[in-house]
Amino acid sequence: MTATESAPQSASHQKIDWEFALTVAQKVNQRGLPQFYNPSKVADDFEAATRQAAELVNEETGLIPDSPVKSQVIGRDRWVEVNIASFQRLMRPLFEKLDVKDLEREAERVLQQENRSAFSETELGKLFGDWAKELDGPVENITNSISEVASNVSQSVGPKLTGLEMGGLLGFISSRVLGQYDLLIDPDDRPEDQDWIYYVGPNISSVEQQFGFPSSEYRLWIAIHECTHRAQFMGVPWLRKYFLSLVEDLVAIMDTDTSEFLESIKRLRSDTEGDKAGGGIFMQMATPEQKVLIDRISGLMSLLEGHADVVMDKAGKDLIPSQQRFSRVMSHRRANASGLTKFFQKATGMDAKLAQYADGEDFIRKVEEVGGREMFDSVWQSPEYLPTLAEIKQPLDWISRVSN
Repeated sequence: MTATESAPQSASHQKIDWEFALTVAQKVNQRGLPQFYNPSKVADDFEAATRQAAELVNEETGLIPDSPVKSQVIGRDRWVEVNIASFQRLMRPLFEKLDVKDLEREAERVLQQENRSAFSETELGKLFGDWAKELDGPVENITNSISEVASNVSQSVGPKLTGLEMGGLLGFISSRVLGQYDLLIDPDDRPEDQDWIYYVGPNISSVEQQFGFPSSEYRLWIAIHECTHRAQFMGVPWLRKYFLSLVEDLVAIMDTDTSEFLESIKRLRSDTEGDKAGGGIFMQMATPEQKVLIDRISGLMSLLEGHADVVMDKAGKDLIPSQQRFSRVMSHRRANASGLTKFFQKATGMDAKLAQYADGEDFIRKVEEVGGREMFDSVWQSPEYLPTLAEIKQPLDWISRVSN
């Protein structure tokens, strides 16, 4: 299924022009492709690695999904399509709230600022350009590739602006993401297209070639991580619905002020202001009520990511001799981002999330030091047993609470 098959509305009636978002993403995601890439070999390797990883994860965690694992090796463009479909399912209530007329007015202001129609000369284009200066090659490689598909925005300009924002973000992430578990969001909306583990083959091959990783070990290592996420959401009966309810509650109270969204992007140009945000654009825009929900979601994701990292180390220790090197190199890669990577990490709050994931791993190890895996496994009993974001950072507080 392509992205547009799940969105039959015409572009003029959509709140986001998904076709345009896909086109932008395909322009953005062409950097850093591997020199050598054998899709069929990568697919065969991951088919075997996923089966093995699922068994290892089930044995290590005791979390057993009630259906067999499904996996697929895909390219960057397909990853964008998959995530556009997921966004449409997850954010449908927000899209229904967006005021298209307001988007059109704001888009006109941005794209026709001072009577300049070239995207690279607008505020938004200059934001990409400023951060792109840190990349190899001229700035125009980034801004002009987007400009090519942003030149005809006189009609349906509001949806095109949001499509531009979404496409730029997804295109950039698609050039770096390695694997992803695609959650079953809506059982009534083509369930056969959900609950998949995806591996972005070109990105994985690129990392292997860049760092000289042994492919069989590295692919099993990645598969264990993604199978752990599937075991969490499909092996804990209440967790999937609980997570989705948090997201739905957050979407229900989100403001849809486009001008504030763009102002938040501009504030991220300052390292100082970006650090204060602590959660990217959305945390800067959030009300106190929204920040409570964001903290709950962040605490849960910190726990789940930390758990996946711990399981990777335990389940693969006898089969993946290079896993300590993998972990060290990938941590360094994330921590030393620059250019557009740095901008998007700040914009989406991924920089803060990376620190939270490390906290999640530390939380689990501390809990298991005190009470073993039996104490940690109590987190799967009910939402009340989940640690808060504050407890993630102070594991003894959580231990005290659940012990009483």
